[in-house]
Amino acid sequence: MNVTYSRKLRKVIHILAGFPAFLLPLVSYSGMVAGAIAALVIAILLKPDAPWLRAMAKPEDLKTRSINGARHYFATVLILIALCGARYPELAMAGWLALAWGDGAAGLVGGKEGVKLPWLQQKTAAGFITCWICVWLAVNAAFFAAGVNGTWTTAAGQAFICASALAVASLESWHLPFDDNYSVGLSAAALLFAGKLLINLF
Repeated sequence: MNVTYSRKLRKVIHILAGFPAFLLPLVSYSGMVAGAIAALVIAILLKPDAPWLRAMAKPEDLKTRSINGARHYFATVLILIALCGARYPELAMAGWLALAWGDGAAGLVGGKEGVKLPWLQQKTAAGFITCWICVWLAVNAAFFAAGVNGTWTTAAGQAFICASALAVASLESWHLPFDDNYSVGLSAAALLFAGKLLINLF
């Protein structure tokens, strides 16, 4: 069966794969790590043979017979959980949701049409703004689900989250020498952790 690559399907799956992040506060650290490792192993074993997987496979995925985006996605999740899961599961959740919703929605909305970004013609302003908004939503959703409030809910806290989301969206919009799953997910968690250290938001 000849199945055409669908960028839209790939990005929808990318977004939906973020929702298990809401389970992190309910799971032990060892359970988080085990789940992330299992997801990464499954991603490594995926082959673009089944029609629904072939529809998500880029041309380079067909050449390597792997779904490379899924590998980078769950490698990022594993890194987030390994670094943040024990003490700050809300940061692991925020980074995961930022990569799922921010990067996913940017690709879904951006496409090839629309006003291009001056620093990268392959990206659109619509995708950039969507990424910014969705990262902000992702962080707030993660903190709400984890019961984190305090200064984060004040004007200063929201301004910091908004600025962090803008920085993450800016990273997503650049052509970097590594997969943007890492740049979006890890930078979101790192910036929020910096906020914790610098302005005592927790």
